Amino acid sequence: MYVVKKHIKYIRFPELLMYLERVKIQGTYRKMMKQLGKINLLIIDEFLLSLVNETEVNSILVNSSL
Repeated sequence: MYVVKKHIKYIRFPELLMYLERVKIQGTYRKMMKQLGKINLLIIDEFLLSLVNETEVNSILVNSSL
């Protein structure tokens, strides 16, 4: 028998948006996307409970297509 490790991450939606903006500025966006790709389950709390601006919408759409 073998054990499979599952990677689970919980993040609030506003924090995710701030994080995306920060990694874009730092130039580490692709690295971050690779890290998110390794997560088996990403729990996004408070998804779209507040209004988002056009830049944030573009970030969400770009991320969902990767």
